[in-house]
Amino acid sequence: MKSKPVLLVVLQCPWRKGGLSNGWNPRVWRRELWLSRTGIRLQEALPTDIFEVKVCNANPTLADSPDGVFPADLVHLRRVIHRIQPSVVLTCGSVAQRAVASMAISVPVVAMKHPAYRLLSRQMTAEIKSQLVQLAVEMFVRG
Repeated sequence: MKSKPVLLVVLQCPWRKGGLSNGWNPRVWRRELWLSRTGIRLQEALPTDIFEVKVCNANPTLADSPDGVFPADLVHLRRVIHRIQPSVVLTCGSVAQRAVASMAISVPVVAMKHPAYRLLSRQMTAEIKSQLVQLAVEMFVRG
């Protein structure tokens, strides 16, 4: 059986209220992401039955509030893209969109508002999911 294509989701930067007594732990962050408003809304747009989903941040620096935004770390982002070798990239929010656009990568890129954006509707997440499914179908047809 052929493995699923990889969808890399690029968010802006991680955040966590309060300090981290044991330091930064990406596994803890991922678990907290999927339980957060951002993660719950993001899941609406992800066809997880078709794609293996990987998540990274345009900048790995930990913010101390949801309003914390750092400029993209292009070295970090290039490293992640090189390591993961995604089939498709989904950028979430303007920081991620600008960063990935500046890199001129050779895989399809789909852009969406940040999942915590208050005006992001279920219709918008359904449209993103539809675009991602269409890309997967096209990849499958091409072989």
